[in-house]
Formats: sequence, structure tokens, C-alpha cells
Amino acid sequence: LKNFKKQGLVPIGKNFDNTEIKILDNELLVSGDSVVDGYMEKKLSKEKFSIINNKNWYSTGDLVKKIEGKYFIYGRKDTLI
Repeated sequence: LKNFKKQGLVPIGKNFDNTEIKILDNELLVSGDSVVDGYMEKKLSKEKFSIINNKNWYSTGDLVKKIEGKYFIYGRKDTLI
């Protein structure tokens, strides 16, 4: 972890049981029991949720890197804080 901290990075931890994570175009996606089917606003749902290999994935907006098996957030796709 010392090497990561020198680069200004801290790992985000590990995913919950029954939850999967993946990186698509540098963005963190989450799927699993805790992910809802979508938002009430259909337009926003189309932007944030997608079906990949018959699974519902939520696009978090977090830009991530996977280094030595650990995930690190280095920014956002949007201006959300």
C-alpha cells in the first residue's frame, strides 16, 4: 500500500458478497443483488444501467484503475462529488 499512497492512490476495498464489479472504458460498473433495475426516470436509466451478458449493470461514473488486483478510483466521468 505504501507504493500506491506514493502515487496518491488508495484502494476502494472489495465488493460485497453477491456483487460483481468490472471496468468498462475506465468506468466502474456494479452488478448483483443490491443493484436495482433502474431509475423511475427512463432517460436516466438508459444512461446509467445496461444489460451485459444477461446481467443488469450500473455505471457508477467513477473512473478506476486495476493495479495488482486492487481497484483504485482516480476521478469521475461527471462533476458529481
